[in-house]
Amino acid sequence: MKPQYLVFSLPLCISSVFAHDAAEMPAVVVSATRFEQIDSRLPANITVISAQDIRQSPASNLPDLLKTQAGISVSALYGGFGIDASVDLRGFGPATASLNTLILLDGQRLNPAAMDSVNWSLIPLSNIERIEIMRGSGTVLYGDGASGGVVNIITKKATGTQQNITLGAGSNGLLTTDAQLSARGESAHINLAGHFADTNGWRQNSAATQTSLAGRVGIDGSSAKGFVDFSGFDESARLPGALSQADYDQRPRYSKTPQDHQHRDGFRIRPGVEAEIAQNLLFNAEFSFDQDNYDSYSGVYRSTYEREKEHWSFTPRLRWAHGLPGLAASETVIGFDQYHGDWRSVSNSALFGTSRARAEQDSQALYLQNLTHFDEHWGLMLGARSQRMWQSAADSSIQGETQRTKNAGEIGLTYAGSHWQVYGKAGTTFRFANTDELFGYDIMSGNSVFSANLRPQHGTIKEIGASARRGDISVKAAAFDMKLTDEILFDSNLYTNINTDPTQRRGIELEAQWQATSSLALRGSYTYLDATYRSGSFTGKQIPMVAENKGALALQWNAQQFGQYSATVNYVGERYVSGDYANTRRQVGGYTTTDLMAAWKFSQWTIAAKVLNAFDKKYANWATYQSSAAYGYATDYYYYPADGRSFVMTARYDFK
Repeated sequence: MKPQYLVFSLPLCISSVFAHDAAEMPAVVVSATRFEQIDSRLPANITVISAQDIRQSPASNLPDLLKTQAGISVSALYGGFGIDASVDLRGFGPATASLNTLILLDGQRLNPAAMDSVNWSLIPLSNIERIEIMRGSGTVLYGDGASGGVVNIITKKATGTQQNITLGAGSNGLLTTDAQLSARGESAHINLAGHFADTNGWRQNSAATQTSLAGRVGIDGSSAKGFVDFSGFDESARLPGALSQADYDQRPRYSKTPQDHQHRDGFRIRPGVEAEIAQNLLFNAEFSFDQDNYDSYSGVYRSTYEREKEHWSFTPRLRWAHGLPGLAASETVIGFDQYHGDWRSVSNSALFGTSRARAEQDSQALYLQNLTHFDEHWGLMLGARSQRMWQSAADSSIQGETQRTKNAGEIGLTYAGSHWQVYGKAGTTFRFANTDELFGYDIMSGNSVFSANLRPQHGTIKEIGASARRGDISVKAAAFDMKLTDEILFDSNLYTNINTDPTQRRGIELEAQWQATSSLALRGSYTYLDATYRSGSFTGKQIPMVAENKGALALQWNAQQFGQYSATVNYVGERYVSGDYANTRRQVGGYTTTDLMAAWKFSQWTIAAKVLNAFDKKYANWATYQSSAAYGYATDYYYYPADGRSFVMTARYDFK
């Protein structure tokens, strides 16, 4: 017998506007308890993006898909497939966004133990079933690095026999191929997704190539399931570099670094099991291993860099739907996380010689979460986590190790009516320094230093929220206050990572959706974010590269046999340039972009056309100010221009 739960579907999620009326749709499935189940009135600001939403979006990669969501900012140095993009939940800025926003693939961490970006090539859009965005929540369940929140990417599982192939072509020499195959028998299933993309790039020296294969093989028993997830990737990208103010104004496609390039490849394998070991007692466990190889060349520094990384994890957990006397339902999740990672690197430079480095880290954590429903209206969530982190780092001049332990807790309360819900929650969060942050540089001796005194970042998060549905209109709002102490950041004057003065992030996140007619839908989001220093020499100053205002508006129209059409407008406000903690430099200008999409279905064919940045808006995702001349860079502002207008046409064939 399967465990029974009192369930409550979120009044607002991003669901397909071309599906049936929301009242007829099943409740949203989320995994904010680390177990897949129908939503159980969790006190959290959660958005779910479905596979249908992904198909109807003009976005061509996962970071671009996320950037229109409330509370999320996306920055990419170069436009090639979002390879180096950082996803930022609740205002940390591009420098540390990937260290404070946890990216999960089927509940397993993708964030590396070093400063590398998340490997988006592991996740073809065609293989995504849904994406769950949990803002300001995740430290108790997932641990280190979830201060801003969690983005959980759920891949497709075979539900039947399906095969399709999609071919695409577009501006700047873009060519793409995507293929998917899935099959399910009585007790076994398989799903495969392949992806290839190649582009010359919008800027000079910005060509990129991306190849990936991902899938799952599973066996289903009467009381147990087993599976193996696997993926592999290979990507190459040219690196056109930052542009001075004059170049950005007059020739934004120019490359200052025509010889620079990078390459990355690797694989990931994850076997797992789900078993009902007793009535109302469910056990899940996964073992994950991944390997990542990276190399790059810099013409400015006449240097090469190579890095090899390995990482494994073991994540067993139990869910006990035990109930309590006189209460509607109660369940407890308890689990253990074991993570281990190490990397080795070699740098060769005509200016600085050869340098070898290595680092290793090991982490164990125990967590517990309990969710109790007192009646059909009231629900209470309690959670706690304790995590230990051991790290070591060494190169030719230093060797050191450190060990830290941090705890986190969370409490949340919900009250739900028939078509509305309110909640409040409070909790603590933390982040350990990653292995790269343990290395510093002594500008006097020229040697590396080990940052043994770098303390873990920690803080508190308070949040209230509400959601409601009336007829064809859905709305959701959340207000939050996050205070952090010992935030970890690189100091460009000291050439090492430091614990900064206390910071505060306060904001409001709004989402709304209106099903105007059976074929026309309008969806919007808005975020106000005040990210400042609470004390110290920069008291009251805005954190660089974080916009106070951000919004998006999407219109979708289903013209039935005449096609489906969508338009997405995305706005990002002004931001202080990276490193401008005193807020004395000029700001990076705000911008508004528009993406368009049309799709037509002919029997087994689906033809789609996209126009990205339709009005050819000139803007920069990231900018900085260099206060002194060095290695060919003068004292000036420097920008990474985003891609201009581009066109994409795809043709998908679904085999019968």
